[in-house]
Formats: sequence, structure tokens, C-alpha cells
Amino acid sequence: MSPVATARKPLFEASAYIQAPIADLIPRLLHLKVGPVTRTSAPLLSRDDERPGWIVSGGPDQFDVHAGGTHVLYMDLDRERHTIGMQGHWWYRGEFTLVSEPPGTRLIHRVYNVAARGRWAVPFANRMFAGYQRRTQQGVDDLARTLSS
Repeated sequence: MSPVATARKPLFEASAYIQAPIADLIPRLLHLKVGPVTRTSAPLLSRDDERPGWIVSGGPDQFDVHAGGTHVLYMDLDRERHTIGMQGHWWYRGEFTLVSEPPGTRLIHRVYNVAARGRWAVPFANRMFAGYQRRTQQGVDDLARTLSS
């Protein structure tokens, strides 16, 4: 299975404004380096901690992330759209996009259901997404603060 580009409507969308030009933020968000996950090699994956044992392979535009020998995520970079995507093995695909909004930048996070099978079960498996929009917005707000510092 490889990353899925989607034209579907997102399940959730959250955004935050960052008072920094897009050119300053692109290298901070759209950065993924092969090797162990650290704050400098994979900033989106390691916002909260260093993720010991997580390894990134592949590149330059499509990557695989393993933890303890198990594949956990597909990641892809779309430098033209200023987007980095993360996708699991069943339903989840998250895309983080930077959009110029002078004098700063808008950070947008979209969450998609990309399940090939059992799409109907996704809300049930996620407790009908109770609180999900709030947690998604909080995550975007936290990431925006991190990127602006």
C-alpha cells in the first residue's frame, strides 16, 4: 500500500495563522530526513519527543516510517503544494499544508478517511469522533506555536 492522494472531502479541517512568511516555514515543516526520527530530522513526527526506535526510509518524496521493525506510516512531500502527508494502514490520512496569507502563513491540517474497505466502520472505531475536531484544532494550534518560535 502506498500513500493515497485524495480529492475527497476531509472529515476534519483545522487551521491556524502564523505570523511568519511561508519561505521561513517551508524548511521547518516540509522536512523529512532518512534515518532515526529526531526533532531536526522529522519535525512533524517528533514535536513532543524524540520517538526512540522510529526510523524513516525512502525519499525524496515518498517515505516509510518504522517503529521497532513494524511499518507504522507512509509519508509524502508535495513541495509544489507545500504539503506533507501522513497515512496509516487503514483509514487515516492527514495532510499539513502551508498557504501564504501575507504578511504571514496559514497552516491547514486536513484529515481524510482513505479506507479501501470498511469505510463505514471508521466512525465506530473512533467513538463517533467525539472530541476529534477539538483535538485536531488543538494539535494545529500547538504546531503553529512550535513553528513560530
